[in-house]
Amino acid sequence: MENETANQGLDSKFSEIFDKMLNLDYSRFDEIKSIETEIYAGLQKSPDNLDGLIILMNNQIMQGNRTKAQAIAYKIWEMGGSLSTLAELLYINNLLDIGLLEMASVMLKTRFEEIHNSIADFFPVMQKFALMTGNIALLDKINACKEVEGTEDMQEICGLYKELKCSEHLKNAQKIIIENLKDNLCSYEYAFYDDRGFTEIEITAYVNLDTAQSAKLEEVIEQKLTAYWTSSGQKRLNNIGLRVESIRNHPAIIPNQENEELPYKSNW
Repeated sequence: MENETANQGLDSKFSEIFDKMLNLDYSRFDEIKSIETEIYAGLQKSPDNLDGLIILMNNQIMQGNRTKAQAIAYKIWEMGGSLSTLAELLYINNLLDIGLLEMASVMLKTRFEEIHNSIADFFPVMQKFALMTGNIALLDKINACKEVEGTEDMQEICGLYKELKCSEHLKNAQKIIIENLKDNLCSYEYAFYDDRGFTEIEITAYVNLDTAQSAKLEEVIEQKLTAYWTSSGQKRLNNIGLRVESIRNHPAIIPNQENEELPYKSNW
């Protein structure tokens, strides 16, 4: 997959469709399904349009159609070709959201090697990948970049894991989470909080299950995480929490249509 940074945006015929998707809560299934029809109409005229396929993949994720989203991801991968900055960013984020970490790793390899040239545009997916894999070395590399702001919370959390010599435990804990989510994961979001007197991350994994099944999966993962920390002889750190929610509960990326800030400038 080639990178093309000269063209920053999406193909115009799919850009407007994507804008509509950004303003939809994922519970608005009928509207999301209607947009799927629009995407297919655009792809009928140009079935190999990478931007259209990436937007279709995103639409399938919103519907919870993980298997279909994965099939589209592989199709895009096999087709290859150049992507605009935004299209590449969306594709990587889609890969992360359905847990295709190896493919995302290949896409991000050059970005991490040329981090000072890439971080301004790719910070959200770089940090998301590093967190999902529990890679403290990559998080440190991102945190050291002066080109981006807002890394203090992650620096504090990384510092604690290093101070307590728990870097490997973070990697193993995140691996447990992803391994147990891999068949159902549709979106991976996180946010920082400091209202308990210390900085913590709350990870929200959105899955293609109903509310009761999501709660059960969360319980299973929590039990496995507790068992892992106990077996390691290390007290479990409580600065990274996990919620597992149905994809139907995912809020709109841009809830307010008057907000012109694109989502790739914040944490997805």
